[in-house]
Amino acid sequence: AERMAFERGLVTTGNAAGVTAGQLVELAKAASAYGSTRGEASDVLAQLVASGRVAGTVLGQAAEAAVRLERAGVASVKETVAAFSELGKSPLQALLRLNETQNFLTESTYRQVKALQEAGKESEAARVAQEAYAAVGIDRGKKLEESVGAIAEAWRTVKREVNEALDAIASIGRARTPEEAVGDIDKRLAQLALRRQSGNRLDSNTATDLLRSQADIEAEGQALERLRAQQLAGI
Repeated sequence: AERMAFERGLVTTGNAAGVTAGQLVELAKAASAYGSTRGEASDVLAQLVASGRVAGTVLGQAAEAAVRLERAGVASVKETVAAFSELGKSPLQALLRLNETQNFLTESTYRQVKALQEAGKESEAARVAQEAYAAVGIDRGKKLEESVGAIAEAWRTVKREVNEALDAIASIGRARTPEEAVGDIDKRLAQLALRRQSGNRLDSNTATDLLRSQADIEAEGQALERLRAQQLAGI
């Protein structure tokens, strides 16, 4: 199935990537180096190849960037594949558009891509643009993954507070009813969701805050479900 998916993408695009199905299989196998499964990497590679716009020499880096960014909750694989496809179609214009929200473009990369495109070397311009975008995606994905260790203690604190709140609710003579506790958690979830919606997708500091918010939301959500179960049970 894996090889067939690769072959299909190569045939339908006229092998625009200039690679073989065997080479794609090897790239998928190597994905364990960045914590991906072979199946996950194969799916990402198949999407990149099917776009018909990603340089063969960039496929491995592009797949890693897509996997890391999705794992960090920054961008879906579909969104990252679309970005690489745009860079393959209109390198300079796509770089400028993506840079508006992601702030990654250096002057040297801009000048290099611009010069290649003006010289009519579109494929080379696309390759340079895609390499730059992949490098940034991988770097930011790694930094976000490293930040998980920094927020682990915050996660444990949240869970401890939630458990303490549940214990208080379950105790005899509690001051608040389950309905009141549910309302409090709903309010906090809404506030966290608003924070999450206001983030810049690829800014490292903001993304770290969003990961922390996501952890909070998930912990609060679990507590909320347990509280609602208590209500239904009449506790």
